[in-house]
Amino acid sequence: MNDGGNSSLTDKCGNCGGTENLMKCTRCSTAAYCSKKCQLAQWPEHKLICKMASKMASKTASAKNELDAIGAMYKTVLKEGVNTVKLISTHAGCFSSDEKETPAGVPDNFICIHEASVKFAMLGEEKRMYGEHEYKKVFDELVENEHVWLEFFAHFLNHTHAGDCAMVLQPLTKIYYDRGDYEACGQVLEMLAKVLYYCKIHATRVGEDRFTEFCKWTEYGANKTWYEMNLILKQHAKNVPLFRKLCQVEMAHGQNELLYKRWRKMYKKCKSLDNLSDAMILKVIKAHSLEFEAVKADSARVQLHECGLCKKKETSLGEFMNCSRCKNVAYCGRECQKKHWKIHKSNCNAAPGRK
Repeated sequence: MNDGGNSSLTDKCGNCGGTENLMKCTRCSTAAYCSKKCQLAQWPEHKLICKMASKMASKTASAKNELDAIGAMYKTVLKEGVNTVKLISTHAGCFSSDEKETPAGVPDNFICIHEASVKFAMLGEEKRMYGEHEYKKVFDELVENEHVWLEFFAHFLNHTHAGDCAMVLQPLTKIYYDRGDYEACGQVLEMLAKVLYYCKIHATRVGEDRFTEFCKWTEYGANKTWYEMNLILKQHAKNVPLFRKLCQVEMAHGQNELLYKRWRKMYKKCKSLDNLSDAMILKVIKAHSLEFEAVKADSARVQLHECGLCKKKETSLGEFMNCSRCKNVAYCGRECQKKHWKIHKSNCNAAPGRK
């Protein structure tokens, strides 16, 4: 055992409740005991928690950021078969994530946001597009019951849920943008703006820098997507107010190599963005449009796949499973994969495979 710490979980013996000569469990450090006898006595009860905590510690230690750490914890918990029921707090009271009915004032399908945010955290940054099904489910629910949801988000006590909603809508905009579905991308961006409106209002009351920063950079990302999409569609006039907003954020955070650099290069004598007329900014945007090329290097990763046999198309990314051997052909189910094997087997290792 290790020396005891100041944690509320280790300020007394996990078996007898004593407070002297405490030593932490060397494996997980989540429990303390006053003697070897007490540790052995509580081991049958403590061993599951001990195993889980030590696994979580090793998984989260290698995480790149906080979201990846949360995702690693969720994966560990689900792998061990532990119940992940969560107590959810809202303006209408608390309820469990496994309850079939929500309290009055809470949208009927509220749980879809909880499921999408869990999926978002579990996937990690590089594979976040594979949560498209869950993200789209949230978006479809918002469209169908927009008034109910926005009324729910308007309550200050629901600000974290509004934040979760904005968090899962953002990757959906990127999926549609990379796929070239600009109409769908625009629809999600419009909904994201409505949710962010309440997030920003609540941010002034919450007083947490992290939530304020989340709102600011989520809005910046959404505006940047709008801007680039308008460049592609040659809708330059729409980009004038977006150009101003993006430049203001960039200048405030020293990111002068982006849009800020463009107008400074064209109008060297003009030291302030406020001194630029809309016509002058429009000229900068048109110049940018001539050299702008939408980055499509990863577009193949977000394209929907067809079943190799029946040609049915998946409705969201990751719905179909690729051939586990070559990763080059997708199937809507096991039955189609079996029927197609006679045709596919000769080419199974012919190509390097999709990631």
